[in-house]
Amino acid sequence: MPRIAAIFTFNRILLLIFIFVLGVALAFYFEYYYRVLVVDLYKRFHPGQFILFGKYFHFPGGWFVSAFGLFGMLLTGFLFEQRKKLLKLLITVILFFLSTTAIVYADSSYQLAACTACNDGKLTLSLRDIPYDLYFYASLFISLLPVFIMAFNKRKQS
Repeated sequence: MPRIAAIFTFNRILLLIFIFVLGVALAFYFEYYYRVLVVDLYKRFHPGQFILFGKYFHFPGGWFVSAFGLFGMLLTGFLFEQRKKLLKLLITVILFFLSTTAIVYADSSYQLAACTACNDGKLTLSLRDIPYDLYFYASLFISLLPVFIMAFNKRKQS
């Protein structure tokens, strides 16, 4: 019997490694679209108040890519033991986009409020000045919190 449990654990470890590598690959693909989403949110929340210049060309950093791979790995690991996996995954995705939206709104509003050298209330901002990675890390962390809390509450009750 212990041998079956060891194989099952080995399969889980292989799955988690695969999820990490898949997350890294997806991070390379979706990083551009995440940046476009953040810039679009800047424009939608404060129309005409930001003058954005620069190009979108950017190569994803190691921390960005690693964070998404680690996020996928942690989410998969926490969902192994839980029921209603699809519902919790959907909640995590929705929470990710909601937290990104809230963080971008708060930060862009703060940047406009703190602007002392604005011309007619318009802030000129380079696309490189927007902290995309910070928004991404905070959103990943916030979206993972409910699953994390549910996993530890379940272990605590057992």
